[in-house]
Amino acid sequence: MPGKCSASRARTRRRSDDERHSDQTGGACGRRKAPRGPDAALTGAGRHACGQPGRHPAPRLSDSPAFFALVASRQGDGRTLGVLLASPVFSTTRGGAGLYVSDLWVAGEARGASLGERLLAAAPDHAPKSWTVTFLKLAVYQDNPRARGFYERLGFRPREGETVFDLEEPELQNLRKRS
Repeated sequence: MPGKCSASRARTRRRSDDERHSDQTGGACGRRKAPRGPDAALTGAGRHACGQPGRHPAPRLSDSPAFFALVASRQGDGRTLGVLLASPVFSTTRGGAGLYVSDLWVAGEARGASLGERLLAAAPDHAPKSWTVTFLKLAVYQDNPRARGFYERLGFRPREGETVFDLEEPELQNLRKRS
């Protein structure tokens, strides 16, 4: 049954009925119409954050942050004890969006108190709703078996057959010249 979309509701002002678009099921999604011109957004098909099938406008880049951070600090003196930095990632093989955790740091004095686990557990709930998080992804340095063991205890598994590549300057600039 079609219903109103709650995705990004907190980020957007209330729109009139004529500003709402209808999805393919005939329901009012409640998402803003896709902008025209240079800010035009692509439209995606399939399952949306609101749970309704059909077509929904993709959020503009300005509607969603490029990343977010969670900071855990000690009560009293405010000393930083842990930080998680994450950004959206999309996987066609998984068929959905997830979070790429690029940094997870816990101060030595806070290790063993489940702070890293709590930061990871909180990350999907703190991501913008429009990201529709269905998985977490991260990388571990090969020379850090302690971190690898931590992630494996939480249920993370290495992605067999996947190799991470980086492209840096000057090769990045050379690639840009080819467009």
